[in-house]
Amino acid sequence: MIDGHSLKLLNVGCGTTFHKAWVNIDMNGIHKEIINVDIRKGLPFEESSFDVVYSSHVLEHFSLQDASKLLNEIYRVLKPNGIVRIVVPDLEDITKKYLHSLDSVMEYESKATIFNYDWMYMELYDQTTRSLSGGNMSKRMLDLTNGFDFMFERIGYEMFNSQERELINRLPCIQKEESIYIFGAGVFGQRIEKILSIHSVRIDGYIDNSTALIGQFVDSFPVKSLHNIPKSAHIIIASTWWKEIEKQLREHDFTNYYIVETEIEKLSVMDEKLEEVREIINLKLGIDYLRAFDEGVFRNQGEIHRQMYDQYLLKRVLLQTGFVSVIKMKAFESAIPNFREYQLDEINGVVRKPDSLFMEAMKKLK
Repeated sequence: MIDGHSLKLLNVGCGTTFHKAWVNIDMNGIHKEIINVDIRKGLPFEESSFDVVYSSHVLEHFSLQDASKLLNEIYRVLKPNGIVRIVVPDLEDITKKYLHSLDSVMEYESKATIFNYDWMYMELYDQTTRSLSGGNMSKRMLDLTNGFDFMFERIGYEMFNSQERELINRLPCIQKEESIYIFGAGVFGQRIEKILSIHSVRIDGYIDNSTALIGQFVDSFPVKSLHNIPKSAHIIIASTWWKEIEKQLREHDFTNYYIVETEIEKLSVMDEKLEEVREIINLKLGIDYLRAFDEGVFRNQGEIHRQMYDQYLLKRVLLQTGFVSVIKMKAFESAIPNFREYQLDEINGVVRKPDSLFMEAMKKLK
């Protein structure tokens, strides 16, 4: 067992999930704690540099051959007896859930069984076949009023955009407020209420500028006007009209508010440097070739799943790399000292990506 003090920790392909106690690397890091590294070209560290290497939802974006190369690099930079923790989508679990949803919808068609079936079908295929960022899954995630519990059970915080995740990070502070209201009684406001409900945070009601809504109820919560809200209340703005709402709150001397722009981020597939090439292709070859070019660029930007793993395949790959003591873990289990403190696989006690397979192994002593 490795010592829990002064460990050197490496997070490979961290994305937006990182901790300052770790060396966090990613191909397109935008935070000061993240080092930009093209992990396809290897890891820029000396042999036996780290006690622990963690990598979550990275390996599936590589072909099996390229994944083996990355695991060899992880093995190289690990110290003897060091621990690797690999997290990937769990093909075994996805398949079982898909077959269960198929049996359920065949037995009885309802709004819930149809939604669950459609979602599990997408889990199997959408991220391997999509040609636009987010695919069909992101469209389903826009409306959290339909199938919320099932989606959250499957993919957890992947349902939410960056500002909604920031709201979750602020929950320990928000819960100290005497009362909480959501300004916005539409779909966006209901999204926020759903997010708060995950952590058993109770709201006192909705606020809305629509006179038709005042005094009505949304999901059993009363919709009120600002005149009925105490100045000490904590208000979460969940509306595309947030600028106008913020001005209104200031005019009424409200100071405890937090803005959540709940529109899903729209990611551009194309780099501006490629526009000239696209124009030439369109001019010389036509729209069909241009579409093929655009799709090819997208599919090589790292979003597509090129490989899926069950516990047998991932264990076999780790053993072939040279790792020993390969063990399947639960999200809250780890041989890494103090691992839960880093909040890499959970947020405030809730699993970050419930559809995952968690596996740990050790680099053998020489």
